[in-house]
Amino acid sequence: MLKRTRPVERISGLGQISNDGKPLFQNMRYEIQVIEDVRDVGTMENPNAEMPGMKSIQGRVYPDRVDGLRMMSSQSLCLHLQDGRKLQFFMQSSNGQIVARGGFEN
Repeated sequence: MLKRTRPVERISGLGQISNDGKPLFQNMRYEIQVIEDVRDVGTMENPNAEMPGMKSIQGRVYPDRVDGLRMMSSQSLCLHLQDGRKLQFFMQSSNGQIVARGGFEN
């Protein structure tokens, strides 16, 4: 049984970042990717069968250097996407790498 990952959704746009409900940044450019673990479970009858697994959400925002350092010190950040969804996240690095704290909220 082989395990691999595949992109499920790619999202990019301009959004707002807030901290504890207070707006921090407007028009922050972002790129988000939803990745799903997949196991190949092929059989003789169905050689291409797959079993979907866990999904993870990761991506990047594009702050300038000072804003990136400022966001690194915040524990409770929320990205408000252009499509209306929200994503709770933390900064993985001051260059904008982010990791979601769960799934999308409506």
